[in-house]
Amino acid sequence: VNEVKAAEETQPITTRKYVEECRNAGFDPFQLSCSTCSLLPESLRGSCGMCCQSFKTLEKKARRYKGAVLVNTGFPEAVDELLREDGEKIKKTKTGLRIKEIESSGMFQFQAQPSVVLWFDTMPSEAEDLESLTSNAVDMMLLQDLSRDDIREMLLALLPDRK
Repeated sequence: VNEVKAAEETQPITTRKYVEECRNAGFDPFQLSCSTCSLLPESLRGSCGMCCQSFKTLEKKARRYKGAVLVNTGFPEAVDELLREDGEKIKKTKTGLRIKEIESSGMFQFQAQPSVVLWFDTMPSEAEDLESLTSNAVDMMLLQDLSRDDIREMLLALLPDRK
């Protein structure tokens, strides 16, 4: 049993497992601001910090990243709509955005895996696979409950301006 648990701990966390673990701890990773964690009792801060989104803040200021990889699984539809309608506009004004399209079929039998944005302080090489990208990202933003406008505003706020 300990060998199985140790093997599970070394596996990269999947989006579904991440959401499930956060919700079991009482946190909504889609809405939780990291600045909220400092308001909680010390005993809850660690699990809160693992589930929060640094993009969302109470102070209305956001951290800028050097780049991002938007992993598009086709879910939610807002991501496809954003790429179709706003993708080129974003790339003209911002740098550091890369799109990675993946098939979501077969990932989960009953639920599509949501698209995510993986944030980086240093852009990874084009050759990195999804597992490597996920483990090297400094932050991950799940896009499941965001609208096209929310995603566009997030990318415009957090990506560096084109010079």
